[in-house]
Amino acid sequence: MPNDAQTDTQQWEFKFLRCHRLFSDVKFLQKAISEEAEAGWDLVEKLDDNRVRLRRPVSARENDRSREQDPYRTMSPSMSEEMQRRGKRNLKVFGAVMLAGAIFFASLLFLLE
Repeated sequence: MPNDAQTDTQQWEFKFLRCHRLFSDVKFLQKAISEEAEAGWDLVEKLDDNRVRLRRPVSARENDRSREQDPYRTMSPSMSEEMQRRGKRNLKVFGAVMLAGAIFFASLLFLLE
């Protein structure tokens, strides 16, 4: 008789989603999981704010050809969009800080002359 771990891997397949610090946002995590559920994936565990582990029945592979999405992707469209949005926001903040620094140092140089 096979052990439980062997039976478990014969009935289920697993994958990880990785996304830098986005899984700390509960609404974002729920959206990503709902997108993956379209291909039959369920949340097994949230490992940390960067990684979640999903599983689906091996039998779900039968419907993969008719799906628009890649069921084995490791990043959903919402994850990509959110990373781009946050990257642009961080770039704007960095630019604002650099501009403020440049103005400060220019003012300082002007006062010292």
